[in-house]
Amino acid sequence: MGLVALGGAGHLFLSSPSTVFLFSSTPDEPWYFAPRECGYPNDTEYISDQEPPELNGREVALCFVAEKGDIYYAEAPPPKDAPQPPPPIGGASTGANRTPTQKWYWHGDSYDEPVKAYIEKRKADFVFTPDLIRQIRDGFSTLRWNRFTARCNEAAPFVFGTILILWLVAAVVGWIVRGFAGIPSGQDFRP
Repeated sequence: MGLVALGGAGHLFLSSPSTVFLFSSTPDEPWYFAPRECGYPNDTEYISDQEPPELNGREVALCFVAEKGDIYYAEAPPPKDAPQPPPPIGGASTGANRTPTQKWYWHGDSYDEPVKAYIEKRKADFVFTPDLIRQIRDGFSTLRWNRFTARCNEAAPFVFGTILILWLVAAVVGWIVRGFAGIPSGQDFRP
């Protein structure tokens, strides 16, 4: 049982996050770090040619965030039936009174040719900025903690289940052996 607990503890404490995910939802959104994985239906592209020394040899992956399964790859003109923004208050067009206009994007599956071209272009144009490296450095402990708790949630049922099964097998075998040997329950030797 000790080996099972030791193996579970080794899995928890010795494995460290090796991939840093950077996220972007739209073509004009800058890359940002978030302490989470890039799961389906998002598209993940690994960068191997750029590794700043601040990342200590960790892999960097760009995560193209998908909305409803599609990746936004280019800005599109608004549709004809799109709602128009309200006129400015007081008739003057000042920056404080303007409401932000909604942006529209072309979108598609990650296997579509325009989306592939967009992903390759964003990947080729990617550069680490000092702000991005600071985000990674500041948020990496959160990423490590999130992955540690995820590993705890993975390992705990296995470790405790294995320990419980081993304990039950040992109790049943002990009960059977005690019965055949004539050793009363709660004692170690025959009277």
